[in-house]
Amino acid sequence: GDPQPVSEVVNAHETHWQLSVDNRGDLYFMSRANGLEDIYVSRYANGQYATPERMGDAVNTDDLCEMTPYIAPDGSYLIFARYDPKNSSAIRLYISYAEKGGWTKAVLIAKVRYGLCPVVTPDGQYLLYLSSPQSVSWMDTDFIDALRPAG
Repeated sequence: GDPQPVSEVVNAHETHWQLSVDNRGDLYFMSRANGLEDIYVSRYANGQYATPERMGDAVNTDDLCEMTPYIAPDGSYLIFARYDPKNSSAIRLYISYAEKGGWTKAVLIAKVRYGLCPVVTPDGQYLLYLSSPQSVSWMDTDFIDALRPAG
């Protein structure tokens, strides 16, 4: 069908850099508040998006900026970029896993020295990301299971 604007409860947020949606329709995005960028989620239920909520401290920090989220289609993990606003050239990718009652503390994806705008291919085999302001890189997704907490 024809494109439709997302609900005003989502559009009321200042910035929406890289929206990502899971199979339930929940939207994950970055928004700016209090001078920092954080990741928010707007749950989709009964044909409507709920008021976005800032994701917890396992994903967001008080002094760093989190942005460009990619949510797995099944909602089992979230990959996103994090950087220190005092040194924005050091943008790194992190991953957090859904667990009962929330998310695991985000873990650095050490193989990626600079990373922004992560996207996993539809077959789940490769991660694509900006590896510099002018370059796109890719890698296999073995790290997703390798970094997953035991349990």
